Amino acid sequence: MNIPLLPTLLCSYVLFKLLQPKSTNTAEHQGQKSSTTLYRPQYTIPKQSNFSEEDIASFMKDNSFVTLITVAMKTNSTTPDVYTSFLPVVYDKQRNVIRAHLANMNPHMKFLQSQEDVFHVEHVLLFHGPHCYISPTWYKGFRDRAENSVDSYVPTWNYSLVKITSKHCTLLQDEKVKYELVNELSQLHEQFRQTNLDSSSTYIYSLDKEPKEDIGLELRGITGVEFSVDSIEVKMKMSQNKNEETMSLLTSILDSLPFESFRNVSTIMKKFSAK
Repeated sequence: MNIPLLPTLLCSYVLFKLLQPKSTNTAEHQGQKSSTTLYRPQYTIPKQSNFSEEDIASFMKDNSFVTLITVAMKTNSTTPDVYTSFLPVVYDKQRNVIRAHLANMNPHMKFLQSQEDVFHVEHVLLFHGPHCYISPTWYKGFRDRAENSVDSYVPTWNYSLVKITSKHCTLLQDEKVKYELVNELSQLHEQFRQTNLDSSSTYIYSLDKEPKEDIGLELRGITGVEFSVDSIEVKMKMSQNKNEETMSLLTSILDSLPFESFRNVSTIMKKFSAK
């Protein structure tokens, strides 16, 4: 009996993939920072926006408190395990990685450290940007329409988000590396505080001035993480389907409101090319 060659080869390949040793997509790194392969991630950017790669990097820096979601498939389950954490991060565009740290007691970290019976893992990091409510009363047509007009207007919400997909996570266990990571995060936000929030203050925080024993105890309670940046997706709804007159009206209204979040939305709206 002749056995078709192609189905046989396909079956052999499937069996090979199922029986090969598990791949957790997570490496453990004890020494210096990992030698992540440098490559350009895949970008997905709204067609009408004028966002450059530098704009995206700046957006990620300005909105660096992220939602981290890890989805894992296990060999003994048909449904994925999902872990979610919220944490400040540093985006290293030159090395194409995102660095952060998690408490060792966090179930998310416990999974990253063990990953028992896992054959596929993927990480998503969400950088949440400015967002706000858009009222129908702000449209010129709504204000000008007659009482018996059949024109309809509905409320909406403008938002901005950058979604990072990562296939690889490196655990940073070395105390020196963790110290550098915590110091990098603290200095980044201390500089922002001194420049923008508290410029008149003479108080300066530095991690190296704290008792080494106390810092060492804190560092033993965390593990650093470094995620590869495999794809970058910009997701924004900024009234870009409206005409130039409406976009201009909306941004002028948002700019006049006494709330920074609304004005930040206006700034992003201006980066979109109106229809």
